[in-house]
Amino acid sequence: MALINHAKREINAKIVYYGPGNSGKSTSVRYIYDRIKPSLRGELKQQAAGADALLFFDFSPFEQLMFGGYRIRLHIYTLPGQVGNPAAWKMTLKGADALVLVASADPGSLAASRESFAVLRDYLTLYGVGLHDIPALLQLTHCDGEMAVDAVAAADALDLRGVPVQTSVASRGEGVLEALSHVSREVMARISTDSSLHDDGPMVARQPEVSPLVEEAAMAGHEEEEVIAPPTAITLAEADGQGGQPSVRIAGTPMVSENGEVVIPLEVGGGEESRRIVLKLTVAAG
Repeated sequence: MALINHAKREINAKIVYYGPGNSGKSTSVRYIYDRIKPSLRGELKQQAAGADALLFFDFSPFEQLMFGGYRIRLHIYTLPGQVGNPAAWKMTLKGADALVLVASADPGSLAASRESFAVLRDYLTLYGVGLHDIPALLQLTHCDGEMAVDAVAAADALDLRGVPVQTSVASRGEGVLEALSHVSREVMARISTDSSLHDDGPMVARQPEVSPLVEEAAMAGHEEEEVIAPPTAITLAEADGQGGQPSVRIAGTPMVSENGEVVIPLEVGGGEESRRIVLKLTVAAG
């Protein structure tokens, strides 16, 4: 569970990008860093971890406070390249609240990736955690190659059946934000169940009107780039109007329409009823 500092009213959650060398881990992390508003992110740092290097930064996914006045910060970590010392991964994975498992869709790389994820399970066992005990997603990179395997076949080959998959081309940023958004929503949903954040019981997160990622895209003039909504998917009880506890979840893959709008299918539930709506965001050039 994320670390909650009640004195400072801060919530800190750790997301680790794990995978074999040359899979696209550090490329993805650097892309995410570049897409976040500078006012919401910390410095991108790289420090020695024995013979290896640790790449990390932190950011707030929302400008406003959440959960009754707490500030949320997500801390992103990875170890670039081929990691030689297992202790470096053990240190990095300690206390992780979510994992993005990065692997190449190149058939020739699947064996190495499968071995890497088998070792990951051993690392997690040291902390009494299984791969399905925390939010995890397989980010399949290099999906623009002619020989790239499809998502289902890759998950089977990597012994990751049941783990959500996001295809991507990390060098172009395609699918990278979607992968982060998925695991971030899962982390936020878990945080929202912590009754210590509110005197009256589990707090429900309010959906911000604009994602800082979308704002940054507008500032940078990337009106054609796929940019998705912020990671939380929970709304307030009064939205239901019937006294039930509603929820909002993404009901499909966010897409960018021909006119540049980001289209996000949502399923809104309350009481015994649910309905589907579509959220459209327009990213304007700055």
